[in-house]
Amino acid sequence: MAGTVETDLQLVDILELADLADEINSDNVNMVILDDNYTIHHTTEQGAMVLLPLQEKIDAVVTTMFAEVEVEAQSQAEAIAVQAAAMAEAERQVQDQQLAELQSQLAAEGATVVIQNGTDVDGIDAETALFLKEQGFDVVQFGPADIQNYPHTVIVDYSGKEYTLGTLVNFFNVTPENVRRSGNSSSNVDIRVIIGTDFQPPNVRPKSSMVLQ
Repeated sequence: MAGTVETDLQLVDILELADLADEINSDNVNMVILDDNYTIHHTTEQGAMVLLPLQEKIDAVVTTMFAEVEVEAQSQAEAIAVQAAAMAEAERQVQDQQLAELQSQLAAEGATVVIQNGTDVDGIDAETALFLKEQGFDVVQFGPADIQNYPHTVIVDYSGKEYTLGTLVNFFNVTPENVRRSGNSSSNVDIRVIIGTDFQPPNVRPKSSMVLQ
């Protein structure tokens, strides 16, 4: 294996480690696989499909795997609590990274958004507009729609800014027939969202989507 391994260990050290490994009970070996949960798919400018590491999430796993703790003094409940806390922190870091990427894409596209309340639920337009602004959407106005009995949420696109449009379609779970394309080039906004009675108030971050079918 000399041609495939790079190490500064001497042969005598390697042999000692090999003897030691034979004495280790496999039940005492902790392993982790850095799969798709720790990477994101990316296509390079040359067209190569690669995996990029989610460094914050990997760092949390490494910290947990190599934590300097007294195993004898740590109960099973404590070990589970430490692992759960590390996983929660890793998930928070991934969500923060995803939010930063979402905000960057939205800012680059610069689409202006209007939120209108097409239901009889008071304040849902203001609540939703505030939530979307916190995620990075440029919500320039909110208020009542022309009528308050829209059964389904409708999105009207005036600009063709696909990233913002696709993200809003996913977030509001709008069906294709309720996505309207308008040729009104004189509109002073890029996207209009009319909230329907099928919409549930936001409780999660919107998922970004670059593709709208």
